[in-house]
Amino acid sequence: MLEALDWARLREEYRDAAPWPHLVVDDVVTPEVAARVVAELAELPDDALVRRRSRRVHKLSSLTEGRFGPATREVLEFLSGPVVTRFAETVTGVASLESDPTFCRAGLFVFPPGGWQRVHEDFPVHPHTGLWNRVVLLLYCSEWQPGYGGSLELWPPDMKELGRRIEPIPGRLVLFEPTREHPHGVEAVSEVAGGARLTLASRLYSAEAPELSPNRAVLRWSRRPSEHRRDVWPTAAEVLREMRSRMRRRASTSHAAPDRDEVY
Repeated sequence: MLEALDWARLREEYRDAAPWPHLVVDDVVTPEVAARVVAELAELPDDALVRRRSRRVHKLSSLTEGRFGPATREVLEFLSGPVVTRFAETVTGVASLESDPTFCRAGLFVFPPGGWQRVHEDFPVHPHTGLWNRVVLLLYCSEWQPGYGGSLELWPPDMKELGRRIEPIPGRLVLFEPTREHPHGVEAVSEVAGGARLTLASRLYSAEAPELSPNRAVLRWSRRPSEHRRDVWPTAAEVLREMRSRMRRRASTSHAAPDRDEVY
């Protein structure tokens, strides 16, 4: 489907998008494919997912793509394949992108009823390869109607007013560069309507760093106007972990030192 689109036009659309460059493409997969993915993911055992619940996030993530069904694996292979990689390079202008076959901090994101995520900046460096996290692709799969919640929120860096709300319509692909000037979050999923929000995610990496240096791990959360400062303040444990991470990075000769920040 992507090959039939006008990539040059979409590159202009990406650049002109507000509050910062991003792209939304609908019907990247058919409703039938999205439904098969949802059916397969409903059969995943509990131990295939890790729950992340804190004052900043309430969601589940996949541990490995190896336990997914055939339709889910096929879609993930497409999201990390050569066509999507070339498409992302053309649209964003980021050259020499590389996919991650392990889908580290990607694969499947599940926001259950009541699930949400505060506005944040994604992790900057792959924890194992040391490559820079340059492009993220999100493909929504589950059924969605107004009132279900779970929309992706794009905020300007000053956090004064919501820039755009993107509804998680099945078959919709969202693409953007996860830099410090592109804060984003997820609004709460309704606890009484619609069920969980299921998203397949892929990340593309580059050896070349982005123009803007990332924030420190403890500073990668932003406060919505309706939220309190204490909602995004780092805990003492987080500050200590960041200090230890800095010392490891100083002792390393490369940027591949482990980054234990799990914002994604």
